[in-house]
Amino acid sequence: MTAEHRSAFLGQIRQIALGKTSELHHAELRQTRIKKDEEAVSAVVQLIQGWINPFTENQDLIGISTAKIAPRDITSDLMKAHSTGEKCYSKFRSERLEKDVPTVKFHDILPANKLKTFSNLCKKKAVKSSGRMIILKADRTLFGRIIVMAQGRSLKMEDILSHPLGPLPWALSTSDGLLRKTNKASLATHLQKGMAVAEEHLENCASIVDGMNLVQRVKGDQATFGDIASSILLMALREGSQDRRIDIVFDTYQENSIKNSERSVRGEETGHQLHSITSAEIVRQWRPFLSKIVYKTILYNIVILYIIIYN
Repeated sequence: MTAEHRSAFLGQIRQIALGKTSELHHAELRQTRIKKDEEAVSAVVQLIQGWINPFTENQDLIGISTAKIAPRDITSDLMKAHSTGEKCYSKFRSERLEKDVPTVKFHDILPANKLKTFSNLCKKKAVKSSGRMIILKADRTLFGRIIVMAQGRSLKMEDILSHPLGPLPWALSTSDGLLRKTNKASLATHLQKGMAVAEEHLENCASIVDGMNLVQRVKGDQATFGDIASSILLMALREGSQDRRIDIVFDTYQENSIKNSERSVRGEETGHQLHSITSAEIVRQWRPFLSKIVYKTILYNIVILYIIIYN
C-alpha cells in the first residue's frame, strides 16, 4: 500500500472518529500563508526596483547584482556565445567524428574560446610579498582553499582575517570595485517601525511630498512638459489636500557624490537629444528622458516654475 492510500485511509478514519469533516484546506490556501507569500513577493519587487530592474526595456546588458553596464567587448562575447558554441561543435564533429580518417584525433586538446563575461570586470590589485608581485582578485573559492590548507597547517582565523583577502574590503565594495548597495526600502521600513498613525487630522499640519515619486508615477509619453507639470501639481495637491502647507522635495544631483558615480557606471540610455526644452514640447521617450540627469533637472525647474505661476 502506497503512502498516498495510507494517508487517505487515515483521513477517513479521523473523520469517522471525530464525527465531523475537517474544515482545513491546503496550507497554501490559508490566509496566513497567502499574506506571507504576498509579503515575500513585495519584498522581491522592492529589491529589484531598488537595485536594477532587468525587465525594463534596455538595450544594454546590466549585471543585476552590481547594476554595472557591460562594455562593448563583453557584450559582444555574451551575445554571440551560443553561435560560437555551435560553430565549435560543428568543427569538432566534422574534424573528429564524421570523417573516415579524422584530421584531428578525438582526444586532442580543445582550445578554449576565452569569451569575456561579467567576471572580467572584477577588480584586481597588485601587492608585493617577499619580493614577489601578487595580484589579488575576487575569488569565491578562497575560504574553501583556506579550509583545505588548515587541515595540514595550524592556521588561526583571527590572524588570517586581519589581512586583506581581496583587492577591496568586502564589507564596503563588490568584486567589480563598486560600492556595495543596499535596499532603500528597508531603511524606510525601519524608520516607520514603531510609529503610530494619527487617528485625527490636526489643524496645523504640513505635507512633505517626494517629487521624484510623483515624476515616476506620471505617464509622460506623448504629453507636453506643461501637461506633465500640471499632473505633478495636481497629484501633490491631492496628497496634501487637508494640510495648510505642502512642500515638494526633488532630488539633487551633485557631481562629486557617491550616487553620481553609480549613475556614471550605469550609463545613460540613448534616445532623442533635446537641446531646448519648453513647456509646449512633446515628450517622445519618457523613460529614456528620465535616465538623463540634465533632463531631470530641467524638468524639475519647469515643474517649480509652473507651481509658482499657477499657485
